[in-house]
Parts: sequence; structure tokens; C-alpha cells
Amino acid sequence: MKSFLVGCALVIAAGFAGRGEAQAGLVTLNISYSGPNLGVSGTGVLQGISAGNGEYDVVSGYINAVLPGIGTVHETLVANPNAPNFATTAVFSNTNGDYFTYDDRVFIPYNASASPDGAQLTYAGGLVFQTATPSKEDVYLSANTQGSFGGYFYFSGYDRPYGVLGDGSLGTLSITLSPVPEPASIVSVSLAAVCGGTFLLVRKRKMASV
Repeated sequence: MKSFLVGCALVIAAGFAGRGEAQAGLVTLNISYSGPNLGVSGTGVLQGISAGNGEYDVVSGYINAVLPGIGTVHETLVANPNAPNFATTAVFSNTNGDYFTYDDRVFIPYNASASPDGAQLTYAGGLVFQTATPSKEDVYLSANTQGSFGGYFYFSGYDRPYGVLGDGSLGTLSITLSPVPEPASIVSVSLAAVCGGTFLLVRKRKMASV
């Protein structure tokens, strides 16, 4: 029984150490946007790596995009092939021949010290989400409003609604951190409960035998 309790302690310690490693790696980000003037909206989940000073480099994720006349479309993030050098942009082309310059960098909050443009995305890049294959339904989000007015630029092909979210007001784009329990921490807590219960049972048995 003594060896069992020692083993429990070691596994719990390893679990919490693993939790620290996981937290230093990928973090979960919730993303949502809305453009009533364009009739578009979307929500999704991203996985990013903290680059410090409020910058997160996104490596995977998805959105459920609401497109007028189509409905809700599930789209996945187009990964930056230049990673881990996310400051270098890439270009994505859809089937309509539209070119999207993106970098997969986001900033929390919008005025984070790492943000070069005081926004949650960059002016020179942004995020691209695509359907199963490139199409005119692919969604592009950027801080680049092409010099028109403040907001976030939305683009999904020239025969789809495109323009600035919010119709001239501050773009309704929201990217927030959403901490989730790490698998290692869940296992550690479960083991702690089992080991703790076993320790109490052994103690009670010893007391009863006295």
C-alpha cells in the first residue's frame, strides 16, 4: 500500500507538470464577427501560440460562417506556410481568382502592445477560412479597410457581400481567450481523488485495528 501511495504522488506531480507544459503551448481562442450591413456573421474556435505582448499566432481552427442565400457553412483555417515566422505573409487564392493576403496573427486586446495597427488583426494580413475545397464561399478577415473608414474588412468573393463590418462604425469583430481544462489536469485531479480516498480508507482500517 505504501508503494501505491508513493506511485500516486509521483503520477499526480507528473500530471501537474504536464499541465504547465500544455498551458505554455497551445491556447484556445474564441472568435466571432458580425456585419449586419452585409448580412454576414460567424463564430468559431482557434488554437494559437502566445508570442508575447498580446500576440497569438494561430495554427488551426474553424468558423461556422453565415452567408446570405446559402446558410451556415463550416470552414477551416488556412495555415500560414511560413510558420513559425508569422510576420511573413502568404497569399491564398479562391476559385474566383480573388487573392487574400494573410498571416494568421491575432491580438488580445485589440490595443495590445504587439499589435502594429491597434486592432485584433493586422493591416497587412489577416485570417482566411476555406470550405472543403477553395470556393467563392471562403471567408477573409483583415484589419485592412482599404483606407475607407475604421472597422474590419470582410471578403468572400465579389459575388458575395464584402466590405467593412459595421458599416463605418468600429468593426464588430471579437477574439477572446477561453481557457479550457487541460487533459493532464483532469487526470491529476481524478487521481488525487482516488489516492486520497485510498489513504483515508487505509487510515481508518489502521485505527480500527488499534
